Amino acid sequence: MKNALTLRSDARVILENGREESEFLLLQGRPIGEPVAQQRPFVMNTTSELQVAFAEYRRTLFGGWPWPKDDPTFPASQKRFARYADGKSDQPREGAYSPFENYFTTSGAGQPGQGAAIAFV
Repeated sequence: MKNALTLRSDARVILENGREESEFLLLQGRPIGEPVAQQRPFVMNTTSELQVAFAEYRRTLFGGWPWPKDDPTFPASQKRFARYADGKSDQPREGAYSPFENYFTTSGAGQPGQGAAIAFV
């Protein structure tokens, strides 16, 4: 992570960008009041719990992984899809509602309390 900041839900924020394109990830939530330990994709409360999670992953792959690589990627042109344990897959119907789509704009739409948990722009 290059930069991070904490915003208040009761204060207006204006985002201004320079000449280069910017991307941001906005997370909304309440502090959980517990210790947090994170390494790669795993998030636990302690480093010893992380070690257990890594050992379990190495042993079981958490019940099997349907792709040939640990980090599958798909072309940018691939539409959203879900693949299920039984091998079936589906795609959202055309025009289906997405809570993240168009939630934030350069003019700053989205009000405190309305938001999704995670939004990508």
